[in-house]
Amino acid sequence: MTFNDGWEPVPPEFGSGSPGTGLPQFVVPTPRLVPGLRWAGRRLSANVGPLASAALLWGLMLVAFAIAFYAVLLIVLTATAPAGSSADEWLTPSPAITVVMDLLMIVPVALFTALMTACWFHGALMIADGARPGVGDFFTPLNLRSVVVLAIIIEVTATTVDLTFALGLSTEWGAVIAGLLLSVLVMWTWLFATDLRRSPAAALSDGLNLAVARLGATLVVFVASILLAIVGLLALLVGLLFTVPLASLLTVYYFRGLTARPVAA
Repeated sequence: MTFNDGWEPVPPEFGSGSPGTGLPQFVVPTPRLVPGLRWAGRRLSANVGPLASAALLWGLMLVAFAIAFYAVLLIVLTATAPAGSSADEWLTPSPAITVVMDLLMIVPVALFTALMTACWFHGALMIADGARPGVGDFFTPLNLRSVVVLAIIIEVTATTVDLTFALGLSTEWGAVIAGLLLSVLVMWTWLFATDLRRSPAAALSDGLNLAVARLGATLVVFVASILLAIVGLLALLVGLLFTVPLASLLTVYYFRGLTARPVAA
């Protein structure tokens, strides 16, 4: 599979303008970090209101989901704890309980991940296509059915890998490293599903092939996204309202460049 040619261009919904026409100009991006950050920074500045507002709302929803997740976890641990056990004992579940809890959380975690991803990339891809999205566009999913199936496949794989390393091999660090490796390998699958409307199987196959074929560029985007998230955290969490959108736009820029498809200049 060739990733530098053969991809369909973005439909010219917003035109291929030239200076003075008022229409966006389109360029095929070069997948390099500095040009990517410059482009993402310009797009962020031009759409900072909707991006920051959507990031705040999704952040609040993520916090609410996490609180519900740990509330259910606490209820399960309390209900399954032996009578008379200490706090340390019932906060450390048996391997069997750990497996059951991880399996039960696959579907809700996958559904939330799919919804957030399909909605967020809708707005980000509108920006790449030269449009000016509103906040609501970041809550309108793209190809949700495929993204949900893809999320379930990835979540099942991630859970299996985590349990294998953490319980089967008794190595927490192995689980962390394996999880990071999986995240790198599936990074492009989300954009194949949303930007190119691929089926779950095709998105997974094409995403894995692209990650392996262009591993260097994939790692650059992955590491840059993590560093941007750390910067946002260090800026009293408020920085995440800007660094998370910046990272997502950088990811879109690289994806369009690696698949030889244009973005609005």
